[in-house]
Amino acid sequence: MDELEKKILWQCRRGLWELDAILIPFVEKNLSNLTAEEIKKFQQFLSYEDIEIFDILVNKKEFSRIKFNTYCC
Repeated sequence: MDELEKKILWQCRRGLWELDAILIPFVEKNLSNLTAEEIKKFQQFLSYEDIEIFDILVNKKEFSRIKFNTYCC
């Protein structure tokens, strides 16, 4: 595991267990397949507040601060 992967995995540890259960497996499975641009956008996504991420992933709310295509959900 390289330093970038460790950093991103650490950023995926959120205040909500539900987000941990979604984000950590996503990174473990898909990070190596993401382009540098996708990784950058994912890191921007991780800078959102927990409730924003929860609303996007669980409640399927749209967001416009960045454009990001995920391989899940």
